[in-house]
Amino acid sequence: MNPCVHCGEAKTGLSTTKCDGCGGVIHHACVGLSESDTVKVKTRAKSRAIKVVCPKCNINLTQCAGLKDLMQTMIDTLKTEFLNAIEQLKTQFEQKLNESLSNKSNIPDDLDSETIIDELADRQSRAGNIIIYNLPESGNGASSQNDDLDGVKTILQILDR
Repeated sequence: MNPCVHCGEAKTGLSTTKCDGCGGVIHHACVGLSESDTVKVKTRAKSRAIKVVCPKCNINLTQCAGLKDLMQTMIDTLKTEFLNAIEQLKTQFEQKLNESLSNKSNIPDDLDSETIIDELADRQSRAGNIIIYNLPESGNGASSQNDDLDGVKTILQILDR
């Protein structure tokens, strides 16, 4: 017979059970179980709702419960800090957005739909442009396009040598 995890002795003739924590043998008398408790422990095989643990495992369970509470407190604190940080960022964003919407000084007063359309057309015409280092920018018109083409051909001939 294995020794009791509580008293350390292997007494025969005493009611025993196994610890649900470590599996060690426990004398019912060593842990203060009454006769009615002993009957409940013996019938627990049918219902695992009753748990029997030795004093060492009980301390570990108590420590685990304390650790669980501590972890939950830490999680709650981090969650609160995170939500507060999100709220601060949201407030800062809304302030910056309101400032930029109220500060229209960087938008010209004479900006009208015709100016916007002209700018878009100009950008569209320049969308296919190639910028070449040391090739001066030419003006507008067909002659400037020919000048640009001639300049590009000259540079390509120099590179081809």
